[in-house]
Amino acid sequence: MIKYDKYNDYELLYLLSWHSEEALTILLKKYDVLILKKLEKFNVLKYHYADYIQELRFAVYMAINRYTDCYGKTLCRFLELVIDRKIMRLLSNDTQGVKTVKLMDSNIAEYDIGIEKKMIYEQRISRLKQVELDDFKRDLFQKVILEGEPIKEYARRNKVSTKEIYNHVYLLRLKLKEKIDQ
Repeated sequence: MIKYDKYNDYELLYLLSWHSEEALTILLKKYDVLILKKLEKFNVLKYHYADYIQELRFAVYMAINRYTDCYGKTLCRFLELVIDRKIMRLLSNDTQGVKTVKLMDSNIAEYDIGIEKKMIYEQRISRLKQVELDDFKRDLFQKVILEGEPIKEYARRNKVSTKEIYNHVYLLRLKLKEKIDQ
């Protein structure tokens, strides 16, 4: 069995410049450990590992061929960045390859954290809708804050200066924040 830690990355890169297949094999095997650690860090499901490892090995191979030390980064840091970005790209395309969050409470099964955030958001919105507001501020709250209408368009539509709208939004947010914090 070859001990990969006894080889320096730069020695292996030098050997690669002479088209050494053994140096390439050693480098790829050496960074398999980093690939596995990164997959664990990004919570990729175990049954997706084979696909991800294949994609990441190819990305590492391409990165090794493109690597130059003119940027002041070591090969390890460069490959770490390449692996991180490749995993993020793969995960953004594949939402089924990610573990759901497990809570510490053993009575609660796995559940999606997005549902909890949505519930909290809906509770806050319902609390905010209970705040006593005049018609203008209620319309401002609905259109600008909830629906995201641009302030300039809202001001033009209501024939009010944008500065006034910014002031109303600021005061409204203070009032609403006070209500949320209760």
